[in-house]
Order: sequence, then structure tokens, then C-alpha cells
Amino acid sequence: MSLKREEPVFEDYLAGGALANVPFWIYLLILTFDTSGYAQSNVVIFFTAIPIVTMIGGGFLTSYLVCRRSKGRFVKIGLLIGVTATLINLVFGLAASTPSTFVVAAFCFVAGGVLAATLYQRQKKGS
Repeated sequence: MSLKREEPVFEDYLAGGALANVPFWIYLLILTFDTSGYAQSNVVIFFTAIPIVTMIGGGFLTSYLVCRRSKGRFVKIGLLIGVTATLINLVFGLAASTPSTFVVAAFCFVAGGVLAATLYQRQKKGS
């Protein structure tokens, strides 16, 4: 019996959305430690660039993994993973402190998911 399916099921998207948030959650956990020395060195990198990279990376990794379990419709999968990750992030209230933060989180998760799906689709066409 193969693990490959035509389409992912609800549980795949739910697990993918949670997994996409893990790098961001780890970053937030690291922020709870004494980071005053790091934060004062370069505020833009520490509080803007790193969270954006972690969210894009989480969406990318999860979308790629879910696409590997499917046979088609990769861009749809990437988009749904990004939306699911955004909803899970909203439910836990991590990026919902301001509307602009929520928009950035949504953009990062969706962009990472669609990028991974597109790259996986190109890889499948090449092989």
C-alpha cells in the first residue's frame, strides 16, 4: 500500500499548517531569553528579517513535504498550506497583535507554500 494519494486530506493540511508555524514558534521561544545584546546590535534583522525568513521557510518546507505525497495540483496545495498555516497562526494569536503583522504573516506563509509547490512542480516535469 502506497502513501501517495491523488490529493491530500484535511489532516495533511492541518498538520502542515501546524508544522509551518514551528520555526516561528521556536524563534518566539528564543526571544523569551535575554536577547538585549542581540537586539541592540541590529533591530531590523532581529525583529523583522528573521521572523519573515522563519515564516517563509516554514511554509516552504511544509508545502514541499505535502506536495511529495501528492500526484498533482501542486500550486493549490501550496496555497492551501499557506492559508492553513495563517489560520493556525491566527488561532494561537502569535501574529495577530496588529493587522499589519497578520498580513505579513499571511503573505509569508502563502508565498513560501506557493514557491515550494512551484519548484516541486518544475522538478517533477524535469524528471
